[in-house]
Amino acid sequence: MAKLRIDALSCGYATRPVLSGVSLELAGGETLCLLGPNGAGKTTLFKTMLGLLRPLAGKMSVDGEDTASWGRRRFARTFAYIPQEHAPAFPFTVLEVVLMGRTPHLGALGSVGRTDERIAREVLASLGIEGLAGRDYTQLSGGERQMVLIARALAQQPAFLVMDEPTASLDFGNQARVLSRIRTLARGSSGEPLGVIMTTHDPNQAFLLGHRVACIGRDGSFVQGEACEVLTPELLQNLYGVEVGFAELSTADGQSLSLCTPLLEDR
Repeated sequence: MAKLRIDALSCGYATRPVLSGVSLELAGGETLCLLGPNGAGKTTLFKTMLGLLRPLAGKMSVDGEDTASWGRRRFARTFAYIPQEHAPAFPFTVLEVVLMGRTPHLGALGSVGRTDERIAREVLASLGIEGLAGRDYTQLSGGERQMVLIARALAQQPAFLVMDEPTASLDFGNQARVLSRIRTLARGSSGEPLGVIMTTHDPNQAFLLGHRVACIGRDGSFVQGEACEVLTPELLQNLYGVEVGFAELSTADGQSLSLCTPLLEDR
């Protein structure tokens, strides 16, 4: 399993840092939820991880290899990005969208072959959406489109998934389905365990996924650790400027699960 390590990373634009001193590790089989208010620097960190921005300082390595000299193709074979939404200009079929994930593996002629189509169909089957292969992607529901974007990312055969609010705009049921699939992918139930880093504005998703969390404050502060230890009422109030209440829920298997909710002001 691959291991990502970030040491004292500063990232931003030109000479203007947005984040400084970020250090974290992520291995296959782990999920890291990235929390923070809008404008705190989450997108800037993602762009740096994906090789779209050069670090201003610090180092990022995968399995001990510095990524500073990597080209776009090498990044795309290691990291797969899943956006909040995707609206193609043309009515591609689902299979065609998933085959786009094979781009980093194509040869000089840039055309897909039998192996690429086999991998794309296997990914669709592993996610249980092989029946969508011939459907018009633009005509799918929000939940179906998000699953197709995950399939496209998996077709890249990456070591890490980078997900930008993967449940944004989804209804309650589809949020749960996507989160369940993320947990399955991290565990490797459908193949090699992947390292997953995802942004979310819902702290409860970090509790549900049961792994680690990293929080970026408006002042550039960065704190990380186990979700159950890091996410306190005080920290969330500092992050979002609202009072937060906590409760404990007993799950069907007898485990205890923390949940939180903002407390509305009585004006």
